[in-house]
Amino acid sequence: MRETTTRTAGWALALSLGLLVTTSATAQGLMDNVTFVGEGPAFCQTNISPLTLQDPTHCVELNIECPNTLPKRAYLRITGPAAGTTLKGTIIFGTGGPGTSWYERDPPARKVLNKLVKRGFRVIQRAWESPGGWMNDAASTHDAACRYASLITFIHAAAFADDPTAPYCATGNSGGSAELGYALSRWGRGDILDMALMTGGPPLGSMVGGCLQPGHPLHAGWLTQCVSSTQAEGVCLPPNTPNCAYTPNQAANRIDATFNLVGQTPCQSQDIALLEANSVLFPGADLDYPDTFVSFLLGEDDCTAAMALSIDYIDAVFQNSTGPFDFDVLPLTGHNVHNDPDEIGARAIADALEDQCVLRH
Repeated sequence: MRETTTRTAGWALALSLGLLVTTSATAQGLMDNVTFVGEGPAFCQTNISPLTLQDPTHCVELNIECPNTLPKRAYLRITGPAAGTTLKGTIIFGTGGPGTSWYERDPPARKVLNKLVKRGFRVIQRAWESPGGWMNDAASTHDAACRYASLITFIHAAAFADDPTAPYCATGNSGGSAELGYALSRWGRGDILDMALMTGGPPLGSMVGGCLQPGHPLHAGWLTQCVSSTQAEGVCLPPNTPNCAYTPNQAANRIDATFNLVGQTPCQSQDIALLEANSVLFPGADLDYPDTFVSFLLGEDDCTAAMALSIDYIDAVFQNSTGPFDFDVLPLTGHNVHNDPDEIGARAIADALEDQCVLRH
């Protein structure tokens, strides 16, 4: 039987050792990007939000330095199942935007985490340091996304060393789903993930349309495609009209900030080639995840541009992946699927992870 309190602390310590259990060149390179900073209550980043989960949480701080980026700190809140409970798996949780907040911040998401801990899962929330989170101080969006791929590779080494028979899964909403999409399509992390659950996105699935401005030759055609493709999936139905562009002072600026080390602003300048090359769905993207259950949960009431911008990647996964996949549109649910007040999204996330976070590798 597991003594979870000591195992959680010991497992967090294993993170500091950088235990390497995967030997591919990609995994080795990503592992090398991460160094241990510290562990314990002082690293819980309660200035972001207080600890609110029902079970004890252990906190870790890591430094991540990918090629073509500046160093970035990642904070982890690790909550294990109760003592005497058999570990069912480890799940990483990511928030949206630049990822600088904790998943447990709002009550519906908190219920997701508490339910899964009670079911025997170890839940790990990640938060990136402010300002900018993972979405700045890089030479490209793909370079910036290396940070999350490195983080989950590093955590996987410790999780696998702790129990190689327990599944390893991840979920993220909006910008958090974009991190997860990049981890699969650009960084080959289908090699370690047994399940990838993307909610409210990924909004960087195909970035070109979101950056097009009135007057651009492709703009009118994109508006037609945006409305028709979104509503064809049962999202943002009439009389509502979906947004088709990134918010200028939020998502658009964040995309450009991932190029700030080279002084480029592809969203503002509508650089089609650069945007295509740095989307989740890019030429040469890995779209076959034979050992990863890939699931997408969208909100029926989500009228953000994230919906139209994610659909091409979702379709490409369904057409190319030989592994299991799923797609669902949730009624009475908006963009923040994990925090929607009606909690339909929160329940769907908890149920999907409990049912499908099973060993596949």
